[in-house]
Amino acid sequence: MIYIGIDPGLTGAIGVLDHKGQYLEVIDLPTREKEANGKVKKKIDSKELCKTFERITDLGSIPSFCIVEAQTVYGGIHPGTQASILESYGAIQACLEIEEMHFDVAWPSSWKSKMGLTKKPKDYSTAMAIRMFQQAPLRRSKDHNRAEALLLAKLAMDLHLADIPQAANG
Repeated sequence: MIYIGIDPGLTGAIGVLDHKGQYLEVIDLPTREKEANGKVKKKIDSKELCKTFERITDLGSIPSFCIVEAQTVYGGIHPGTQASILESYGAIQACLEIEEMHFDVAWPSSWKSKMGLTKKPKDYSTAMAIRMFQQAPLRRSKDHNRAEALLLAKLAMDLHLADIPQAANG
Protein backbone atom coordinates (compact mmCIF):
# COMPACT_ATOMS: atom_id res chain seq x y z
CA MET A 1 0.00 0.00 0.00
CA ILE A 2 1.16 3.50 -0.79
CA TYR A 3 -0.38 6.72 0.43
CA ILE A 4 -0.73 9.74 -1.78
CA GLY A 5 -1.56 13.34 -0.94
CA ILE A 6 -2.31 15.95 -3.56
CA ASP A 7 -2.18 19.70 -3.10
CA PRO A 8 -3.96 20.92 -6.27
CA GLY A 9 -3.13 23.94 -8.35
CA LEU A 10 -0.65 24.96 -10.98
CA THR A 11 2.13 25.01 -8.38
CA GLY A 12 0.70 21.98 -6.56
CA ALA A 13 2.36 18.69 -5.79
CA ILE A 14 1.89 14.98 -5.18
CA GLY A 15 3.34 13.46 -2.00
CA VAL A 16 3.94 9.71 -1.80
CA LEU A 17 4.57 7.60 1.32
CA ASP A 18 5.08 3.87 1.71
CA HIS A 19 2.97 1.56 3.88
CA LYS A 20 4.97 2.58 6.96
CA GLY A 21 4.61 6.31 6.32
CA GLN A 22 8.15 6.68 5.04
CA TYR A 23 8.89 9.27 2.37
CA LEU A 24 9.08 7.87 -1.16
CA GLU A 25 8.85 10.98 -3.33
CA VAL A 26 7.25 14.32 -3.93
CA ILE A 27 6.40 15.42 -7.45
CA ASP A 28 5.39 18.83 -8.75
CA LEU A 29 2.16 18.62 -10.71
CA PRO A 30 2.96 18.54 -14.43
CA THR A 31 1.88 21.62 -16.36
CA ARG A 32 1.90 22.73 -19.96
CA GLU A 33 1.41 26.04 -21.69
CA LYS A 34 -1.86 26.99 -23.35
CA GLU A 35 -2.87 30.07 -25.26
CA ALA A 36 -5.94 31.95 -24.11
CA ASN A 37 -7.04 35.37 -25.31
CA GLY A 38 -3.67 35.98 -26.91
CA LYS A 39 -1.78 35.18 -23.70
CA VAL A 40 0.24 32.11 -22.80
CA LYS A 41 -0.87 30.55 -19.55
CA LYS A 42 -0.27 27.27 -17.75
CA LYS A 43 -2.65 24.42 -17.11
CA ILE A 44 -2.35 20.93 -15.64
CA ASP A 45 -0.96 18.49 -18.21
CA SER A 46 -3.58 15.77 -17.77
CA LYS A 47 -1.81 13.28 -20.01
CA GLU A 48 1.43 13.56 -18.02
CA LEU A 49 -0.50 13.49 -14.75
CA CYS A 50 -2.15 10.18 -15.70
CA LYS A 51 1.28 8.78 -16.63
CA THR A 52 2.61 9.95 -13.25
CA PHE A 53 -0.17 8.10 -11.42
CA GLU A 54 0.51 4.98 -13.52
CA ARG A 55 4.19 5.13 -12.58
CA ILE A 56 3.50 5.72 -8.88
CA THR A 57 1.20 2.70 -8.65
CA ASP A 58 3.31 0.60 -11.05
CA LEU A 59 0.45 0.46 -13.55
CA GLY A 60 -2.06 -0.31 -10.81
CA SER A 61 -0.21 -3.25 -9.27
CA ILE A 62 0.43 -1.36 -6.01
CA PRO A 63 -2.73 -0.54 -4.03
CA SER A 64 -3.01 3.09 -3.06
CA PHE A 65 -5.15 5.42 -1.02
CA CYS A 66 -5.17 9.11 -1.90
CA ILE A 67 -6.38 12.33 -0.31
CA VAL A 68 -6.89 15.38 -2.51
CA GLU A 69 -7.28 18.79 -0.92
CA ALA A 70 -10.77 20.02 -1.78
CA GLN A 71 -11.05 23.24 -3.77
CA THR A 72 -13.82 25.78 -4.13
CA VAL A 73 -14.22 29.33 -5.35
CA TYR A 74 -13.77 32.24 -2.98
CA GLY A 75 -14.95 35.82 -3.17
CA GLY A 76 -12.38 38.44 -4.01
CA ILE A 77 -10.43 36.20 -6.37
CA HIS A 78 -10.26 37.01 -10.08
CA PRO A 79 -12.71 34.83 -12.07
CA GLY A 80 -9.88 33.61 -14.31
CA THR A 81 -7.95 32.43 -11.26
CA GLN A 82 -11.05 30.69 -9.92
CA ALA A 83 -11.54 28.95 -13.24
CA SER A 84 -7.90 27.81 -13.25
CA ILE A 85 -8.19 26.41 -9.71
CA LEU A 86 -11.32 24.42 -10.53
CA GLU A 87 -9.93 23.26 -13.89
CA SER A 88 -6.82 21.89 -12.13
CA TYR A 89 -8.94 20.22 -9.43
CA GLY A 90 -11.14 18.58 -12.06
CA ALA A 91 -8.14 17.36 -14.08
CA ILE A 92 -6.66 15.71 -10.96
CA GLN A 93 -9.92 13.96 -10.08
CA ALA A 94 -10.42 12.81 -13.67
CA CYS A 95 -6.92 11.30 -13.83
CA LEU A 96 -7.45 9.51 -10.51
CA GLU A 97 -10.70 8.05 -11.82
CA ILE A 98 -9.13 7.07 -15.15
CA GLU A 99 -6.36 5.25 -13.29
CA GLU A 100 -8.98 3.66 -10.98
CA MET A 101 -7.25 4.99 -7.87
CA HIS A 102 -9.29 5.20 -4.67
CA PHE A 103 -9.37 8.76 -3.36
CA ASP A 104 -11.18 10.98 -0.95
CA VAL A 105 -11.16 14.75 -0.53
CA ALA A 106 -10.28 16.76 2.55
CA TRP A 107 -11.30 20.37 3.06
CA PRO A 108 -8.35 22.55 4.07
CA SER A 109 -9.97 23.56 7.37
CA SER A 110 -10.61 19.92 8.26
CA TRP A 111 -7.24 18.39 7.45
CA LYS A 112 -5.26 21.34 8.81
CA SER A 113 -7.21 21.09 12.06
CA LYS A 114 -6.32 17.39 12.33
CA MET A 115 -2.64 18.30 11.84
CA GLY A 116 -2.68 21.27 14.23
CA LEU A 117 -2.21 23.79 11.41
CA THR A 118 -5.42 25.79 11.69
CA LYS A 119 -4.84 29.46 10.84
CA LYS A 120 -1.08 28.90 10.64
CA PRO A 121 1.07 30.40 7.87
CA LYS A 122 2.31 28.10 5.10
CA ASP A 123 5.79 27.95 6.61
CA TYR A 124 4.34 25.99 9.57
CA SER A 125 3.25 23.26 7.15
CA THR A 126 6.70 23.24 5.61
CA ALA A 127 8.42 23.05 9.01
CA MET A 128 6.18 20.16 10.10
CA ALA A 129 6.82 18.25 6.87
CA ILE A 130 10.59 18.81 7.15
CA ARG A 131 10.51 17.34 10.68
CA MET A 132 8.47 14.34 9.52
CA PHE A 133 10.18 13.73 6.17
CA GLN A 134 13.76 14.92 6.57
CA GLN A 135 14.93 13.53 3.24
CA ALA A 136 12.20 15.30 1.24
CA PRO A 137 13.27 18.26 -0.94
CA LEU A 138 11.49 21.03 0.99
CA ARG A 139 14.18 23.65 1.52
CA ARG A 140 12.84 26.45 -0.70
CA SER A 141 10.17 28.87 0.50
CA LYS A 142 8.00 27.91 -2.48
CA ASP A 143 8.01 24.24 -1.40
CA HIS A 144 4.96 24.70 0.83
CA ASN A 145 2.83 22.91 -1.79
CA ARG A 146 5.16 19.92 -1.68
CA ALA A 147 5.05 20.00 2.12
CA GLU A 148 1.26 20.07 2.19
CA ALA A 149 1.08 17.21 -0.33
CA LEU A 150 3.23 15.08 1.99
CA LEU A 151 1.10 16.03 5.00
CA LEU A 152 -2.01 15.03 3.04
CA ALA A 153 -0.35 11.68 2.26
CA LYS A 154 0.26 11.25 6.01
CA LEU A 155 -3.41 12.02 6.62
CA ALA A 156 -4.36 9.43 3.98
CA MET A 157 -2.29 6.84 5.83
CA ASP A 158 -3.73 7.75 9.23
CA LEU A 159 -7.30 7.62 7.93
CA HIS A 160 -6.75 4.38 6.03
CA LEU A 161 -5.18 2.69 9.03
CA ALA A 162 -8.06 3.88 11.21
CA ASP A 163 -10.38 2.59 8.47
CA ILE A 164 -12.41 5.79 8.48
CA PRO A 165 -11.66 7.59 5.17
CA GLN A 166 -14.99 9.44 5.33
CA ALA A 167 -13.65 11.46 8.29
CA ALA A 168 -11.52 13.48 5.85
CA ASN A 169 -14.62 15.23 4.59
CA GLY A 170 -15.10 17.12 7.91
